[in-house]
Amino acid sequence: MDLGYLGPKFTWSRHFVNGSSIWERLDTGLATNDWFMKFPRSRDYHLQSDSSNHGPILLVLAPLDLPPKKKPFLFEEMWLSHPSCEETVQAAWYFTFGSDLSREILPKVEKCGSDLSRWNGDVFGSVRQKLNRKQNLLALAESKGSRAKI
Repeated sequence: MDLGYLGPKFTWSRHFVNGSSIWERLDTGLATNDWFMKFPRSRDYHLQSDSSNHGPILLVLAPLDLPPKKKPFLFEEMWLSHPSCEETVQAAWYFTFGSDLSREILPKVEKCGSDLSRWNGDVFGSVRQKLNRKQNLLALAESKGSRAKI
């Protein structure tokens, strides 16, 4: 019995110089009734691939319900291209937390991180949301077998 799938319709594509394309669903997840009884919440996901013409498939036996984790601060290299990044770092770094200089380093690093995170939202917006929108448009184009401009 076919598991069905979630995600793009096609798992393989080939694009030609003349602009024509071939899109196929080459991969299918199959299971028996006994298997469905053991894993009733299982899902077969077609994933996108940025480096191959063949999309991977992920079989998840039971979706995990994990609590959301607070993401750690990560400095983004793209910030260096913006002129106000340096100003944001300097403003946070020159802020004074007290008279004991040996105890100011950690608070300054934390303030710099929180100020840069806020600045990132103001200057660049949600890059992840913009990327997700583009990936969704790509998935839609792939599901229709289209090479339309995204």
